[in-house]
Amino acid sequence: MIKVALDRHGDVQRWGVVRQVDHARLSFDLAERSILLSGLPDVVKSEVLCAIDHHDDGWQERDLAIEIDPTRNRPRTFDEMTVDEALAIWGRSVARAQGFGILSGWTVAGHFAYLATLKDGAERPIGRAWAAERQTERARWLSDWLALDPSYRADHAETALTCLRLFDSLSLYVIGVGSESQRTFRLPDGRTATVKRLPNGLFSAQPWFFDRDDVSFDVAGVLVDDTEIVGRWQPTITLRRDAD
Repeated sequence: MIKVALDRHGDVQRWGVVRQVDHARLSFDLAERSILLSGLPDVVKSEVLCAIDHHDDGWQERDLAIEIDPTRNRPRTFDEMTVDEALAIWGRSVARAQGFGILSGWTVAGHFAYLATLKDGAERPIGRAWAAERQTERARWLSDWLALDPSYRADHAETALTCLRLFDSLSLYVIGVGSESQRTFRLPDGRTATVKRLPNGLFSAQPWFFDRDDVSFDVAGVLVDDTEIVGRWQPTITLRRDAD
């Protein structure tokens, strides 16, 4: 789950809560409207979009109900999982992505292997060991994928991974995770793009990397007052060229 702090109603904190699979769908929607995958062969582009769309499928079981942190009396989110919980979820995501294709599994495994290395404290060696296992698998998967078709290239795979990281992070940012007024994102060609948060759900991006001057997306979520679902939360996110 992803939570965004909204206005307080008296003593009650209201949250906007988005399921991980719905965040992943927004990641896919952003990627589909971008120009960053246009240089890939169609079959490769299709599998990359599939990886982005399904990269959080390991959350499906946990997304069925909103988990409450009893000590804080608020929804519990993806970044509050223990290392064992996170690795189990990420492992399911990798396995399910592999079912869509070798490149899909390679991409999702690379995404979560990196996140596993960010674990700290007592969780650090556990995360790093899990990441090392995934990297061993990924080396084999990449070799297998490249052998499928002479038109497949290693830089296609690197574009896939960069785009998953980019659109995963961008989805979280536009939903409202983090309070920065702007955030930078690495593009597949090595450049960085700056996305700025503007009023009323509006964002700008420089350089522009979408296929039209104005792209809008609806986020699927629910409203939660402290621990109780009280309605639907469906903000509209718009990215506009030169909006600032």
